[in-house]
Amino acid sequence: MIEIHRLNTFNNEIIMEMTENGKCVCQAKAISNIDGTAEIISFGNGYDMGKALLNAIDLMGIKEVFCKDDNLKDILKALKFKNAGNKYVLNLNGYFNAGC
Repeated sequence: MIEIHRLNTFNNEIIMEMTENGKCVCQAKAISNIDGTAEIISFGNGYDMGKALLNAIDLMGIKEVFCKDDNLKDILKALKFKNAGNKYVLNLNGYFNAGC
């Protein structure tokens, strides 16, 4: 069985982990910032882990998310991030209420 869950951390890291039969398959990671934003660091295996990570961020009350890694641009665009010059940005207000 594949499970996705948030790892408990004691710092500003937000880590989602996908496991199968108790073994880590991949992780998605973000950093929460003092200004109330979150920076995406990685999406693990892609879109599904990206959605899980964004959901965890949203549940924390963080609404402004950004990513500076241009190598993730295809996934970022699929997740509705907008290019803002040197980074990609997404506002999570209503993001999980918009349907598919």
